[in-house]
Amino acid sequence: LERLLEDRLTMIMVSERWLEDGNFAKGPALFFAGVPEPMREHVMSGARAQIRDMHVAHGLGRHSREERMTLAEWDIAAVARSLGEKPYLFGRAPTAVDAVAYGVLAACATQYFETQLAGLVRAHPNLMDFIGRMEARYFAEATWPAMAA
Repeated sequence: LERLLEDRLTMIMVSERWLEDGNFAKGPALFFAGVPEPMREHVMSGARAQIRDMHVAHGLGRHSREERMTLAEWDIAAVARSLGEKPYLFGRAPTAVDAVAYGVLAACATQYFETQLAGLVRAHPNLMDFIGRMEARYFAEATWPAMAA
């Protein structure tokens, strides 16, 4: 599960944010705000090219966006099945895998970016409950709204 989440699902989420123009403009492009204006576009273009090359080398970049979403759907469904009705992936207490799962699933579930990933995660009530449980347990004092809301 950890490898599925960290390796494939995270890579799909990264491609959605970095390689889709609208999402890039809403998120990762902001990382380059401190780059001097005359160089900014060149630096951003180079960074995106590196991400694209990494995706091709990884193998996911050889799939269409539709195929990547199918893979993501399968991965998210596998995590949902593994979680089942348990509070955490391996039982009653959270483990390191739950930390990984929370980070990846919460990032995918955000509706800020234009991606099917949010709907794929949100289609599983048990995953949304899990995200809410992790936020309540570890981020109760955070100022952002709860994902399950």
